[in-house]
Amino acid sequence: MKNVLLLFLVLAVSSVNLIAEPPFRQISGNFFQLAPQTRALLMETDNKDKFEFYDRITDKSAYPYIETTISFTQSPFSYFAFTYDGEKIGYSTRGEKLQHSKCYGNICLFVTDRNMLGVSNYDSNFQKTSIYNEEVFKLKFGQNVGFIVTERHLYIYNGFLNQWNRMGLESESIYAVANKNDLGLVVTSKRIFFYKFPTDEVFEVSHPERRFSSFEIKDNFIFVHAFGRVIQFDAKDNQTSEILLDR
Repeated sequence: MKNVLLLFLVLAVSSVNLIAEPPFRQISGNFFQLAPQTRALLMETDNKDKFEFYDRITDKSAYPYIETTISFTQSPFSYFAFTYDGEKIGYSTRGEKLQHSKCYGNICLFVTDRNMLGVSNYDSNFQKTSIYNEEVFKLKFGQNVGFIVTERHLYIYNGFLNQWNRMGLESESIYAVANKNDLGLVVTSKRIFFYKFPTDEVFEVSHPERRFSSFEIKDNFIFVHAFGRVIQFDAKDNQTSEILLDR
């Protein structure tokens, strides 16, 4: 009987140890002990998230496949962009340090420690705008237009015209930015901006803060869906309207 009880106790203790033991062995260490390839992959992923802007409302626009037809290379003292027709465009850095760069569609954007740069297939020069004590840079690309959201401003690079526009945010938050073909949209917590980029036209609608759910750029129209209504922009007539929905 004693042997049976002793065996039972041994089995019980062993079961507790098996349950308490973690399913894998934890390895202590630091980032620099990882393989170089692993470190590079982690840094690349973190860098992408650091500079990526994500819309806060759903984009229901149907986008075609967009081919990137512009590229760039970097030397110690210059950046060079190569357009779709083979033209080489240079920019002297003058000691600027590159923080982030990306090409998409017909444009390339660069963020340095001093300026934001843009270059496109439609012009033969880099265009720059200065940084005003800003540290956060979130980028989103359309085929011909790039958006950079900082803690103080929204910067829009219009690749059609190779020019920058800056919008002060003050107490506003950016909900969404988008570009499809010639049209564009910016939705903030106070205003909606509809853009016709080739002609540098912008149409503003003020609104009380609403629960926006989605937006869509389709043909010559832009639709912004809010609770119980749709705000519509007709690019042919340059008209905005508000459509009430049945509940």
